[in-house]
Amino acid sequence: ICATAPEANWEPGKKAGYHLGSTWLVLAEIVHRLDGRPFEVYVRDQIFTPFSMSDSWIGMPPERYREYGNRIGLLYMTDKAEPKPHPSRDSEAACSQCRPGSNGRGPIKQLGHFYEELLGILGGKTASSDRIVEPETLKTLTRRHRVGLFDQTFQHTIDWGLGFIIDSNRYGKETVPYGYGRHCSDTTFGHSGAQSSTGFADPEHQLVVAWVMNGTCSEKRHQERARAINSAIYEDLRLISDAVAQT
Repeated sequence: ICATAPEANWEPGKKAGYHLGSTWLVLAEIVHRLDGRPFEVYVRDQIFTPFSMSDSWIGMPPERYREYGNRIGLLYMTDKAEPKPHPSRDSEAACSQCRPGSNGRGPIKQLGHFYEELLGILGGKTASSDRIVEPETLKTLTRRHRVGLFDQTFQHTIDWGLGFIIDSNRYGKETVPYGYGRHCSDTTFGHSGAQSSTGFADPEHQLVVAWVMNGTCSEKRHQERARAINSAIYEDLRLISDAVAQT
């Protein structure tokens, strides 16, 4: 990866594009070299176990995959007439690989719990002995760092923290991909799975949202349904005014 030549006319800081492969592999290798543990072990020990996320993995051991049996949720491609199992994601071999940017597995409830824990740390409600990260560090992670740049992957301007997508409704709440609906606050942070799931925290509303779909229905249709779901959650919880909800 490090020996690969940059794309032509790619000027860091002036051109950007999300990449779930190379960037996350580099970060995982940095963690491994600094800590000594393999990345998948580090994440289990330092994040999942302290947060009681016992069924969450990045690189699920093959024996666990077999033990889970029909608890393993399958992902289907639903952009055509007949749904088809996703060829690269639903197998023991695929689940057991450690792919830091694309192979997180676990119950969606535990993803929601992850964001609840982060809100607790941000709000100063978590005892220092139970924190996996200090509040000031977490504030840094969830602050806007890449601001106002057009993302060549998502083909839209999106703001980024350090690992988190920050609410980008300011660039078009009806068009921003992998956003958090029309009504989230400006400080909302999170991340989503490709055409399948989302998880985010809205500190202003003290709201955590996590949901999953088992069909990848195409980017356009998924963005429409995600925007509708996330917006409806705020409306149903009466987190916006009646006048806005009725428009």
